[in-house]
Amino acid sequence: MLEINWLTPTKVRDILVTGEQGMFRADCLLQDLYFYENAAANGEMWSALRNLKGVSEGRMTRFPLQRYEPLKAELSAFVAAVVKDTVAPVTGEDGLAALKLALALVQSGAEHRPIEVG
Repeated sequence: MLEINWLTPTKVRDILVTGEQGMFRADCLLQDLYFYENAAANGEMWSALRNLKGVSEGRMTRFPLQRYEPLKAELSAFVAAVVKDTVAPVTGEDGLAALKLALALVQSGAEHRPIEVG
């Protein structure tokens, strides 16, 4: 699920990926990556509490990442691809896919319904 809006008073640029063992949260604005462990998946929560609460938050791990200024990194990668005559990390096809997704988001907002992107 991708949610966008221009109404919130703060910038939120998070990507959440949920699985059986927990959830990754990537904060694209601050360039931070976290993993929130599902304590119930590892048997750390006693069964009576699990029945009452459902999934429970376990340990949180923050992964150290090298931070880069995004526009500088994008332009540097493009220049390196041109100089070395290699494929750019983001291709024209990638750009077209991003454009299709953006147009679907605009359509979803205008029509107030989910849009499937194929």
